Amino acid sequence: MHGFRRTLFLSHLGLVVLAIGLLAFTLRGLATRYFAEQLRDRLITRAAAVRTRVAPHLNSEGWSGDFRAKEQRQLERDLRRSARADGIRVRIVNRDARSVFDTYAPRGSSLDTPSPELGWSFRDRPELVAALQGETNTWVRGSLRNGSTAMFLAMPIRRDGEILGSVYTTSPVLILTPQIVTYGRQLAGVTLAVFVLAAMISVALAQRLALPARRMEEAANRLAAGDLAARVAMHRRLLGRGDEMDKLMRAFNAMAMQLQETDATRRAFLADVSHELRTPLAAIKGSAETLRDGAWQNPDYAPRFSATIAEQSDRLIRLVNDLLRLARLENEPEVNFYQVFEMRDLQERAANAVRPLFAEREVRLDLECRAQTYCGNADLLEQLLINLLANAARHSAAGSTTILSAYRDGEFSVLRVADGGRGIAAEHLPRLGERFYRVEEGRDRDTGGSGLGLAICRRVALAHGGHLEIESEEGVGTTVTVYLED
Repeated sequence: MHGFRRTLFLSHLGLVVLAIGLLAFTLRGLATRYFAEQLRDRLITRAAAVRTRVAPHLNSEGWSGDFRAKEQRQLERDLRRSARADGIRVRIVNRDARSVFDTYAPRGSSLDTPSPELGWSFRDRPELVAALQGETNTWVRGSLRNGSTAMFLAMPIRRDGEILGSVYTTSPVLILTPQIVTYGRQLAGVTLAVFVLAAMISVALAQRLALPARRMEEAANRLAAGDLAARVAMHRRLLGRGDEMDKLMRAFNAMAMQLQETDATRRAFLADVSHELRTPLAAIKGSAETLRDGAWQNPDYAPRFSATIAEQSDRLIRLVNDLLRLARLENEPEVNFYQVFEMRDLQERAANAVRPLFAEREVRLDLECRAQTYCGNADLLEQLLINLLANAARHSAAGSTTILSAYRDGEFSVLRVADGGRGIAAEHLPRLGERFYRVEEGRDRDTGGSGLGLAICRRVALAHGGHLEIESEEGVGTTVTVYLED
């Protein structure tokens, strides 16, 4: 279970970290572009201020002749001071792309000299070419995410409509201004706080999601130890009722309940079998001991005790055979359900098997069958009819009539046994068909029944895709209807 919680925690935390990483990456890109735009505005502002100051003192060749040296040096000092304070390199370029002034280079150097940092001549720079043609232009060399990237801005210098040269400004894109430093710190702090919060939430969520699984594990261990009353406590779920874990817990409880019911049925079945076996075995043992003690020599007692042993042995054989037959039916054996036969023939065979019993009870047996065929297991269905007819004969009054009929009703073939017997009280009807259940305790023992006949009949009907219905009224009779799927 610890592994399950760890997997949940790492999965949640991994997704959160991935989301934070993507968000931070996106924000960094947006921030870079934002500060690049701010830098461009600063370069424009600086270039415009420089142009305003130097335009009156320039001609197409450079500084004008009437610009006194002292004033020129003061202007250059002011330009250097302000440019360096802003981290911006400022150049003044004449019409021939020669440097008139550079805040970071000696006066008089040529802009035609190839730049070691860029690899081509200043004269070929598109932003400078555009500025000397009268257009302010910006150019960024390299990637916006590369710390060595620089932004270049060239602004034309005009006087009286004539282009005298250009103010050429340069600054690193990612220069660490106070705003950028502050933003970076804030972003790092927020990212760390979100990560810590996500880790705490992931731990709590993993614990909460793993709780039902841990409860099911505990309940399963209790079941394995023999505690069939073990259940998973159904508390309020984190994701609400009806989610997959909730369904799993309900299914587990349903399985545990079924196991408990099955175990209770098994225990009741064993108790019933023990009870049913105890009576004939006790009778056989008592009779055998009596004979052993000398009764076998007494002509008055020996036949009676020998007959008791034979009768109780036959009863045991019938009981064991019924149990074996019921077990085979409940285990869904591989029997042949594809025998085609006439329902009339099936009725005749079953009726012939029980006619002696009907004659002994002085009960009339009538057959009603419309000509029809059926595809199923003839032996099982014959046993079903024999059980139903034997019950009808045992519990019918002398002189009454039992009717065995067969007909078709929609998608079912129907077998019906209607007797004129004593009938069954309504409170017993729901339990008819349970193993060893008797309407009156001891009544079936007197008539030879095992209490398994109707249970066998129900299983035979289910094996043929059908069901069994029982209707009865005390003093009128009982009707058993068997529906078989065609």
